[in-house]
Amino acid sequence: MIFFYGLFDKNSGVINLKNINGKMVMDEREQLKSLLESITDAFIIIDGNWRLQYVNRNVEQIFRDSRYSKSLIGKVLWEAVPELVGTKPGAVYRSVMQSRQPEVFESKSVVADVWVEVRVFPHNDGIAVLYRDITGKMRDHEELKKSEERFSKIFQSNAAAQAITNFATGKIIEVNKRFCELLGFERSELIDKTIDGLGIYDFAPPGEHSKILRMISENGKVGQYEIVYRTKQGEAVFLLLFAELIELHGENFIISSLIDVTEKRKVQEELIRLNDLLEERVRGKTLELTNSLEREKAVNDLKSQFVSTASHEFRTPLATILSSLALLEKYAGEDCGEKMIKHFKRIRTSVDNLTEILNDFLSLEKMEKGKTVVSNELFNLEDVIAMFTEEYRPNLKQGQTIIFTHEGEKEIFQDRKIVINALSNLISNACKYSGEGAVISVSSKVSGGLVKLQVTDCGLGIPENDQKHIFTLFYRAHNAETIQGTGLGLIIVKRYMELLGGNVTFRSRENEGSKFTLAFPSSARLF
Repeated sequence: MIFFYGLFDKNSGVINLKNINGKMVMDEREQLKSLLESITDAFIIIDGNWRLQYVNRNVEQIFRDSRYSKSLIGKVLWEAVPELVGTKPGAVYRSVMQSRQPEVFESKSVVADVWVEVRVFPHNDGIAVLYRDITGKMRDHEELKKSEERFSKIFQSNAAAQAITNFATGKIIEVNKRFCELLGFERSELIDKTIDGLGIYDFAPPGEHSKILRMISENGKVGQYEIVYRTKQGEAVFLLLFAELIELHGENFIISSLIDVTEKRKVQEELIRLNDLLEERVRGKTLELTNSLEREKAVNDLKSQFVSTASHEFRTPLATILSSLALLEKYAGEDCGEKMIKHFKRIRTSVDNLTEILNDFLSLEKMEKGKTVVSNELFNLEDVIAMFTEEYRPNLKQGQTIIFTHEGEKEIFQDRKIVINALSNLISNACKYSGEGAVISVSSKVSGGLVKLQVTDCGLGIPENDQKHIFTLFYRAHNAETIQGTGLGLIIVKRYMELLGGNVTFRSRENEGSKFTLAFPSSARLF
């Protein structure tokens, strides 16, 4: 303490305020008093009878209590501050008073929430005490201690394996429980040992540890680095390494976190193996499928060729049958019997049905091969449908009627033939599956660039279980098996709508009838 230089006897080390080099004048005494008052520490002098001889002004400041001021001068210490009795500071005061040897210690004040560094010196027949406020330092120390305790708790309880190593020496400073469990070591086997000395990199590529240290040195950290460690038992564990360089007390340390991905790695390897196996099987199946598709294509081409040839070949005998039938009707004249007329009608109906079937086959075959040519034209939809329904009336069953209504715009730009063919199929089905005297409703609407055609009947209806198959080739609902048909009509309607850029939908309930809706753009130029 510089401001006490010259106050100590060189032989005894005792503070002597009465004598400096054997003599002190009044000016020098006042200078010393002024010095003691100006220091930032608290200072007191106690005589051999424990009476306070001197108290500087900082005593009250440091101990934050007006009782501890110059008013203490002349009072016995133990009476003025009874809290000191039985405490460490009190014991040290007595020890220095007796041994005449100075002592220094740190203590929390017995009279205030203050930490002080206490220096006790012999002085004449008594003692002098210097108090330095170290509350901030002690609080920082406490915070550091708590922080270290929190870190230690988090470090030890972390689910990831963690280790702290000295960057310069490579020695392990600390490990948590999970690190020991993961590598099969006891903590005592790891502390102060080097990473290389443990042999945990034996399964890693040569120079792996040096490579990691170089990355940490250059970047300050390493993230998600996959490594393989060797456990104490000689097993391989696959890990994700996260490491960061930190500085503590002027030294560099590496804090490492390890996540075990061994099981994940095994699953990945198994997935790769299975994927390779699957790819091999897929290649085999693809080859089989390719061969099968080629065979199927050849069969389909043969079938299409047969259908096309057969359809054309059938047309000649059918035409011959119709012409012969016309001659028979002419030769029979008006006097032919009722039975003959009935047979003539049956023959004509059968020929018409067979012709319709052949037409359906040819239409479908053309569409599937992309041979159907779309010829768009501007026409009056209302007039065309009205004319068609009027021409269709002779084909209705006894008592059946068609009611047609139109709404909205009238002219559209589409393929008239395709529109009428699609509508014809729906009206034909409605008549076919409805009884005598039934009403078939046909409606058309053109609005907002969209055409909607609807055909509604009160016929058999489509059973719910059959509805999902209704657009399947040759499929017929089970309640319509006794009614003549091929199962091609709705497929053809669907293909027609696809050509027009539209679709076909329906609602139906068994024994209550069906409603089919065709929707397509009013102008083909929009698509």
